[in-house]
Amino acid sequence: MGRAASGALEREVRRKADPAKESIRDFVAKWSGNPRVRNHPSHDEILAAITTLGAFYRKNGSRTRMDAETAAAISVHLDAAEASLVADGNQAPSLADRLRTLKANTAEQEDKSLLDLF
Repeated sequence: MGRAASGALEREVRRKADPAKESIRDFVAKWSGNPRVRNHPSHDEILAAITTLGAFYRKNGSRTRMDAETAAAISVHLDAAEASLVADGNQAPSLADRLRTLKANTAEQEDKSLLDLF
């Protein structure tokens, strides 16, 4: 396997994305169509964040570094999701928290690919 622009082996970069991939797959498999949460604001915001992320990589390619505008748009959705969960009394680590961790890791690593999530 090759090296990312940051010098990290690509498999290392992808391995670090595994927790976020698991969280997104879990959301899609268990929650995206669940009628109990479908109309909750957090559901809509998390779905919007995932959709924005996927659209960016489909348009720009899987090895493109995320631009600031896309990262900001995703953060807005994640912040709104978190705010609606906190308002409901949910203090557990959320998908928004996990995606924020991935975003922080992505900012440190070039050539991060999340297209494989979909």
